[in-house]
Amino acid sequence: MENLLALAANFTAMHIAEFTDHTLLIIMYLNFALISLTGIVLLIAIYYRLRFMMRDRRRKSFAAVWQPVMEHCIYELPDSLPPLAAKELMNFLLLWNMMQENMKGEVRENLNFMARWLKIDGRIKRKMKSAMLYEQLMCINTVGLMRSPVLWDVLEDIVLANQQQILALAAAKALARINDKQAAAIVIPLIAVRTEWPLPAVASIIEQMRPEYVAEALRNVITRMPETMIPRLIRFLPFATKQAAIEIIIDLTSKYDNANVIAACLSVLREVDYGEHRDLARIFVRHNDWPVRLQ
Repeated sequence: MENLLALAANFTAMHIAEFTDHTLLIIMYLNFALISLTGIVLLIAIYYRLRFMMRDRRRKSFAAVWQPVMEHCIYELPDSLPPLAAKELMNFLLLWNMMQENMKGEVRENLNFMARWLKIDGRIKRKMKSAMLYEQLMCINTVGLMRSPVLWDVLEDIVLANQQQILALAAAKALARINDKQAAAIVIPLIAVRTEWPLPAVASIIEQMRPEYVAEALRNVITRMPETMIPRLIRFLPFATKQAAIEIIIDLTSKYDNANVIAACLSVLREVDYGEHRDLARIFVRHNDWPVRLQ
């Protein structure tokens, strides 16, 4: 019996020792893997840091050459321009867009002259669809600021495809800058359908269009839309001419008994009317629906 107990104890001790060695080996491998992973992450961080520093250095050296040229354009058109390499295109667009957004009037046209001289619209055509999102947005904004009709079809395709909302809205704004009349006919019918487009973003696009073109597009679209889509379009009547907005409101309130449509019309009437059409508002003071009475 004692021999059996001793044998069992020896067997157990051997297995415990074997288990302990196996566990230590696993821990050692895990530590090695963790150290290796930490080293890899550190190398990646160093790589991206160096890449950022090199890119920043290139951007600064580029700006040292081109910023004085662009600033010279504020006063007069240049006689010549430095060569622009393909790898410097995004640096040029970044600097050019910053200058454009901060300037007004004739200075903007001088910068556009520079961009046309360098054939920027032709250079960015491929990047507008295939580049990274940041580069695509930069290219789209550039085309809009240049007011270049060369890439109109590309911009229209981006708006209609609507694969990425931010790109579609940027392209719509560029269209409005290039030709507000044509853009109104394209963009305004989409407003009712693209309910995911934020209203402030849509408003920033429509304010680029002249009121008479907004009025014409809204009048054409509202007559073709179902009742449920009309209130969203009514919100943009303040961007139309005052006369057209009031005419559309009178027409809608006489044609529809939909509370949402009437409430939206009265809300806009408060913005565009100066008291001439108080009788229209009085008609709905005792309306059955409280949102209408409130407006």
